[in-house]
Amino acid sequence: MVFFGRFRRYALIAVGAATLLFAAGCGSDEPVPEAEAKKVVTDVQRQTMRLMNDAAEGAYQSVQKGDLEQTKVRVAQLSVLSTKLSYEGLATVEGIEAVTGSINAAMRALNASSPDRQSTTMKVASARLAVDALSHREQPMWLGFRDTLTGDLEKMAMAVEARNDPAASEALASWRGHLTIVRPAVVVSRSASEAVKLDSITAFLTNALRSGDWDGLRQAMPNLEAALGEVFAEQDRETTVTPLAPTAEPPHPILWSLGLGAFIVSVLTYVAWRRYEADQGVARVKTERDFEGRG
Repeated sequence: MVFFGRFRRYALIAVGAATLLFAAGCGSDEPVPEAEAKKVVTDVQRQTMRLMNDAAEGAYQSVQKGDLEQTKVRVAQLSVLSTKLSYEGLATVEGIEAVTGSINAAMRALNASSPDRQSTTMKVASARLAVDALSHREQPMWLGFRDTLTGDLEKMAMAVEARNDPAASEALASWRGHLTIVRPAVVVSRSASEAVKLDSITAFLTNALRSGDWDGLRQAMPNLEAALGEVFAEQDRETTVTPLAPTAEPPHPILWSLGLGAFIVSVLTYVAWRRYEADQGVARVKTERDFEGRG
């Protein structure tokens, strides 16, 4: 029995590590055509993105005030603008889907027969960050969530050390909630493969908690924290893969945040000032040709 227990633990660690390695290595190294490398952002694109930012910010401010009708109006404006924007040179196919998908998710939440305040706030905030990531590629607001997600993993690590199942489940639920908010923006700013890496962390934590493999979790936590750091590292990535399907709920779901609105306000307020430099111009999607001759 001891042998099989150890085997299961090491197998779980191996599966988690393999999943993270797969997520990190699924990109394509194909060269970008010269015509693609010369694309620049047009004035029309800049103007449309400014309008999208205004609509997204207005929607977020309205949902914070509890004004769902005005939030609907602003999200509807955002939806129309998103169809008018030419994404050429601005985002990958996955990035476009992330932006439009986050807007549609916010619209569906608002149009529900009985809108849930917390869920609606999360989806509007997610759309806000995705739009910001599209137009402020050099310093997107979602980077302000690094400490928050790191804190979720640190809480998980402490719960694992104490073998505290309720605390571990609460940390996982918190991680899931925060990841839901930033995931579309990660796809826009980085790539779908980086979002897959985050999904892989979620899947590993979920499976390990379900099996009660505390030793496996304890040994894996440093690698999970390192993988998170790689996603937030300030470097350019061009790889994309198909995102993984959503993972199942943790064994003991716990409401991850009763004060979500106040939390998002503090994060967005803290990082909003960093948009100033990006407001001076919108960067196009960088290609391999941008880096030729360096080093």
